[in-house]
Amino acid sequence: YDLPHQLKTCFLYLSQFPEDCEINRLLLIRRWVAEGFITEQRGQLLEDTAHSYFTELVNRNMIQPVHIDYYGMAGACRVHDIMLDLIKSLAAKENFSIVMNDVKAAYLPNKIRRLSVQGNFWQGTNISNTRSLSCFGPVKNLPSLFQFKILRVLDIEGCSSAQNSGYPESICTLVHLRYLRLVDSSIKRLEGDIGRMKSLKTLDLSLTLIEQLPAGVTKLKQLVHLFVPFTVTLPKGIGKMEALEEL
Repeated sequence: YDLPHQLKTCFLYLSQFPEDCEINRLLLIRRWVAEGFITEQRGQLLEDTAHSYFTELVNRNMIQPVHIDYYGMAGACRVHDIMLDLIKSLAAKENFSIVMNDVKAAYLPNKIRRLSVQGNFWQGTNISNTRSLSCFGPVKNLPSLFQFKILRVLDIEGCSSAQNSGYPESICTLVHLRYLRLVDSSIKRLEGDIGRMKSLKTLDLSLTLIEQLPAGVTKLKQLVHLFVPFTVTLPKGIGKMEALEEL
């Protein structure tokens, strides 16, 4: 309760990840930025501020650092099981985020802003206000992604068995996305016009089998981070993406 507001928000966000999950530091801070948790500091990039928040949580012993490098920076973190239970409880109490698994909760809020599915999607849930969706492992009963009309963050890891969700064909219809990460060896190409996702800043396809990026990628003028398999063929015109900082 004594945490500064920005740090508290970033801390509660850890409720989105499964138990015993090793959370990559760069992945986490990019998601914080995409969610709008990081406020701009004078003379400092948003990701630099996010790095300082991560370090502060480590220094307060609220997260456990993993893979510490020569300079003392952790490459990832873990959340202790007891701490994770506390975070999930607080996140649900404040209607910050909801975690869905095979045991359905007795009560669900009318508005769910952040949703983490770790097993079974609870049918009848109102998802019209969901801005962040994370899926870990095989997911049952996931509704069509077309229904997530205002989604800003989409992180799907090992969810290729999702049924009746229109995945992955419907992804390019999510025009408000700022962050997209897919971990799925069954994906060999993206369907639809990816150029419609004008707000996209991070596109992570590095753990897919995509062989060629669609030409529409060059229309993503706000894209900052682009991660693809090292064998991928890049489209013509990628040099015109002036916002791109990392490839």
